Amino acid sequence: MKTVTNKPIVTVIIVYYQATNDLLNCLHCLSLLTDETSFEVIIVDNNPRLTKGETKQLTFKNISLTIIQNCKNLGFGQANNIGARLAKGEYLFFLNPDTLPESGLVDKIVNFFKSHPQAGSVSPRQKHQDGKPYKIQGSLELTPIRAIFSESIIHTLWPNNPIAYKYFLKDLNPEQDQQVDAAPAGVCMIEKKAFDEIGGFDPKFFLFFEEHDLAQKLKKINKEVWLLANQKITHIGEQSSQGKNVKYNKDKQEEIREKKSISTIFSESRYYYFYKYFGRGWAQLVNLICSINKWHIILSCLILIYLLYLLLA
Repeated sequence: MKTVTNKPIVTVIIVYYQATNDLLNCLHCLSLLTDETSFEVIIVDNNPRLTKGETKQLTFKNISLTIIQNCKNLGFGQANNIGARLAKGEYLFFLNPDTLPESGLVDKIVNFFKSHPQAGSVSPRQKHQDGKPYKIQGSLELTPIRAIFSESIIHTLWPNNPIAYKYFLKDLNPEQDQQVDAAPAGVCMIEKKAFDEIGGFDPKFFLFFEEHDLAQKLKKINKEVWLLANQKITHIGEQSSQGKNVKYNKDKQEEIREKKSISTIFSESRYYYFYKYFGRGWAQLVNLICSINKWHIILSCLILIYLLYLLLA
């Protein structure tokens, strides 16, 4: 890694929430990078009440490290915005704590920006711990029809339906850099100038759907979204969100009252996305259809059978 100067080229921003081991592993990988591109690292701690002692002890001699401790969990987008405001780099590299970057990754993305002036955001392809690439990463623009066929029980019952197949870009060549409509925001580099121009992440998205909102805003300023064939980053899994409730911390009693499940946050973000770009009617319809599960169908069938029995009896 090139020695960090007062003006690094890249600012790596990691939003951290109850994933200490993941964060330490990610920072360790960053400290071992041999990239020529200079960078700094900003950690935004979304739950300092529980992790203040841990984050204060973080020291990595090869990394210029800044730690921001929020007074409560602000969610993914708003926390990243805080980190971006303090960033010195020309590019912002948003990185999930449960990722393991490899040498060459930062250089390749920065060089791609230099050769593609219209690029607004660039996401490298990610791989599992066993080395296999993630099957679904980039996508087409998320429209109501695409959501209904890719996120509802329709997709569960008919996973290879043509609308979902095209939306998830399953024919995308993994060996080529590709321009896409949307790419993962959890491993994403973006020009700071472009990020400031679009107003950063919308803080109303607490978690989920940020990548689709980001893509929509970049499109408005004629910037492109790219997915690189580079697989020099391992994504262990969304440990900071899966299997846990996300809390808006104020005091203990209010924390209990305001605790929300991941499924609830996902539904709220989905509704807000479609409300923002397609209107209230589509937002309500998409959420209604996507909330239907197999038990709703079974119950409806039982009711229908019972009503037919009453009519024929």
